Amino acid sequence: MEFQGKVVIVTGGSKGIGAATVSAFAEQGASVAIVDLDQASGEDISRKLREKGLSVSFIQVDITQEAEVQSMVRRVLDLWGHLDILINMVNIPENIDLRDTFAQQSIQYLKQIERQLA
Repeated sequence: MEFQGKVVIVTGGSKGIGAATVSAFAEQGASVAIVDLDQASGEDISRKLREKGLSVSFIQVDITQEAEVQSMVRRVLDLWGHLDILINMVNIPENIDLRDTFAQQSIQYLKQIERQLA
């Protein structure tokens, strides 16, 4: 159990490479927050991994909304008490204007957390 006791956030964690990343960390003993906008996929992977006895939680978040990102981080801290690893796998759709203040602030907030964890 290489990541036993570690807490990981994976944005974009409900499908594809993000879901594979979630599974890999959880199977190595980490507690993993599956963060995604897609509720159905997020709840599905969360349920499947919990059925295997793994420590995961799905949190639906629109990362372009700073308040949602901050709330997600608080929820992770409430669940597991700390945060060790942040992996940003989220796909930002082409129709999101990254010049938008809220989108920029949310992304900057995630980057700030990444720097603090480094």
